[in-house]
Amino acid sequence: MGELLALLSGVSYAGSNVFTRRGVFFSKETYSPLVISMCLGVLLFFLTMLISGGASSLMGVSWWGIMALSAAGIIHFVIGRSLNYTSLRLIGANRTVPLMSTNVLFATVLAIVFLKEAIVPLHAVGTASIFLGLVLIGMSSGGTPGTGKTGRAELFKGMAAGLSAGLCYGVSSLFVSVGVREVGSPFAGGLVSYLAAGVVTLAFLVRPQQRRCLACLPRPALVSMLIGGSSVTAAQVFRYVALAFTPVNVVAPLTSTNNLFVPFLSWVVNRKMEVFSAKVLVGAAAMITGVAIILLT
Repeated sequence: MGELLALLSGVSYAGSNVFTRRGVFFSKETYSPLVISMCLGVLLFFLTMLISGGASSLMGVSWWGIMALSAAGIIHFVIGRSLNYTSLRLIGANRTVPLMSTNVLFATVLAIVFLKEAIVPLHAVGTASIFLGLVLIGMSSGGTPGTGKTGRAELFKGMAAGLSAGLCYGVSSLFVSVGVREVGSPFAGGLVSYLAAGVVTLAFLVRPQQRRCLACLPRPALVSMLIGGSSVTAAQVFRYVALAFTPVNVVAPLTSTNNLFVPFLSWVVNRKMEVFSAKVLVGAAAMITGVAIILLT
């Protein structure tokens, strides 16, 4: 059951990245989708918690559980998602999503450094494949169709944001796994994470510029952000439930299958907004191969 939910999470993540890419393409900013996805997340997790009867599990939760889930929410939903959306705006979904799959590499390196886990020789092969993919994507054209940007500065900023998002997503899974098992309800755990992240996100609304961004959203951007926000919220529901019953090292690779779906969805939804060059597609394939090698060894 956990494996199926993790796979559904991967499909939902793919839809979220493709539609959010469309939203930020029209809005030219990344704060609005963050607020929209946060509000949808709080609402959906609250409803699922009430329906599942998980509210009572919050009564006896320890401060450690609250802190773990809050940390997961801030790292993933605020920092990671902001970097994710920034990367989507600058370089598109086809290049961003493979970069974020490096969360597996980061998790492996952190485990070796801090948990003293053994170094597996094949991990070097996987790392080399990921590095090759990074180089190929870095050599692709700097702009994205329709953006009017051809400078390489945007490409490297987008790549840095995507890699940093991967790091945040890798770290947050550890906190989610600990926190959800402490609380006992994935829906209550998800709500705690979203509420902590929501407080941080909404605090930025004190800035007039952020309020104007939300008030002046073009209709195409708003519709795409709503679809993207709903998709990422569904992905999080599937992910939290999967992590409650299934180990992180099983859930992480299955949710990473969003890499496989993004190019196809991008071709259908954002054909004129994405880069489909050979370097991008081969680079993405090399990165996915490297991640698979690390996961399977």
